Amino acid sequence: MLSFKDFTVVDLKPGEDEYIKYRAQKRKRGVLGGTDGGPVGESAETDSEVLVDEALDNTQRMKRKQIMRRLKARMKIGRERAKRKTASLDKLKQRAQKRARTTMFKKLAAGKDKSEMSYADRKNVEKRLESKKGIIDRMAKKLLPQVRKDEQARKQMAGKSK
Repeated sequence: MLSFKDFTVVDLKPGEDEYIKYRAQKRKRGVLGGTDGGPVGESAETDSEVLVDEALDNTQRMKRKQIMRRLKARMKIGRERAKRKTASLDKLKQRAQKRARTTMFKKLAAGKDKSEMSYADRKNVEKRLESKKGIIDRMAKKLLPQVRKDEQARKQMAGKSK
């Protein structure tokens, strides 16, 4: 049974017993074991969840580059495994969405490819793309049969090459 003292937050004071410091630290973290404190039972957001909405600055981009370089071999193996499988409906919808986004991006970027643009220009076009979400969804719905046909053709070609 937990008592009221188990839920109070106590500042660590120098000269106190090690066990008392340990218990206080545990109370501070909460029952669920969160590492950055806060109320008991409340989960803290991770860094990856926070960074999703924000654009990367140059140092973050370089860090991401190093991570991707380190994981290159694992990602290659994953791609090869995924090639052997037939894509699910969710995956096909995702591909249709991406194809629709890419075509809309080209329209907004006056035919320029994403890789040829600077980060700032790309960011501006991406901002404009966010407002066109409804149009992109409708385009993706129309593109879904074509994406499905492309997947079937890809699987047939893979079967012939064996």
